Amino acid sequence: MPAGWSGASVGLSVAAARRALGCALRAVYEGPFAAPEGVAVLHPNGFVKLPVALVPGTGHRLFLHVWLGNGEDSHIHNHRWDFTSIVLRGRVDNTLIDVGPDGDGPRYRAIRHSPDEGGFRFDGRGAPEVGVTALRTVALPERAEYAMDARTLHRVRAESGTMTFVARGMPSRTHSDVLLDGPAEDGPHPMRTVGSAERERYLRQALEALG
Repeated sequence: MPAGWSGASVGLSVAAARRALGCALRAVYEGPFAAPEGVAVLHPNGFVKLPVALVPGTGHRLFLHVWLGNGEDSHIHNHRWDFTSIVLRGRVDNTLIDVGPDGDGPRYRAIRHSPDEGGFRFDGRGAPEVGVTALRTVALPERAEYAMDARTLHRVRAESGTMTFVARGMPSRTHSDVLLDGPAEDGPHPMRTVGSAERERYLRQALEALG
């Protein structure tokens, strides 16, 4: 197991992040890292999602997230995999959310979100209605490290230019959950790809943030 990773958890260190980002910038992968799968895309939640590296033998995938505007995630959501994250620059306000069939909070539909060629897919068939029953926001400054399991519902607010380095584990299910308080079109939704010059700029900025 490479340094910065431990057991079945998705562990991470600043040193490992720096090495992986350097490999991605040079396009020369060595040590514990291998070339990633996929391309950089503009995620509908307002950030660039940039594949950085794979960690062979672990199933771990490393990403750089770069927020392009001030704002909050479009949707409350969870994931298909556990992950660990380090805030490289800026600040992340992570709101953890509990839901249930009752409660006096807003009502949402819990629909399925799954990967699709070039984007993602929504499936709202039989989506149950739930209510938000508790909210707790954790403010995460630069160099803060945090971990989250796949099923934890949350919503992120971040300033423009905020960067996080994310290590995610193997998928534990075929879909994640997204809570919607309005209509959404079922079926595939494409995401815009990010060009090589923009990708290189973000990698350099992330390395500069690490010093």
